[in-house]
Amino acid sequence: MQPLALVFYERVMPGSQLPTKLESLGYRVAVVNATKDFLPTVKSLKPFVIIADVATKNKDVCPIISLIREDPELKHIPIIAITDSSDKRLEVTARESGANLVVSEAAILMHLKPLLDQAIAID
Repeated sequence: MQPLALVFYERVMPGSQLPTKLESLGYRVAVVNATKDFLPTVKSLKPFVIIADVATKNKDVCPIISLIREDPELKHIPIIAITDSSDKRLEVTARESGANLVVSEAAILMHLKPLLDQAIAID
C-alpha cells in the first residue's frame, strides 16, 4: 500500500506541482486548500507525512501545526512547512509550531525526495 501524503496549500505555486511529484515518488496524495479543512482532514486521514504551505494570506497555518503536535494520535506525523523565503519571521514561527523541516518554495520542488527522507528520518 502506498503511503499517504497530505498537501495543504493556498498559493498555486508550489502547491499545485506537489501532488504530481509526490505521486511519481510512490505516494497517494490528498490535497486541502482551505485552512478550516486542514485539521479535520489530518484527523480523519492520519497521513504518513504532511506538507503544508504556511505562507497563507492570514498566516493561520502554524497554529494548526501546533494543534497537530499537541494531539497524541497525530503528533508523530512528520510535517514539512513551506514558507516564503522573504519572511524570516514566518520560518521561525513554523519551527516553533512543530514543523520537522521548514523549506522555501523553490527548495521543496527541487529537493522533494531528500526532504521527505529527512523529515521521515527525523521522526
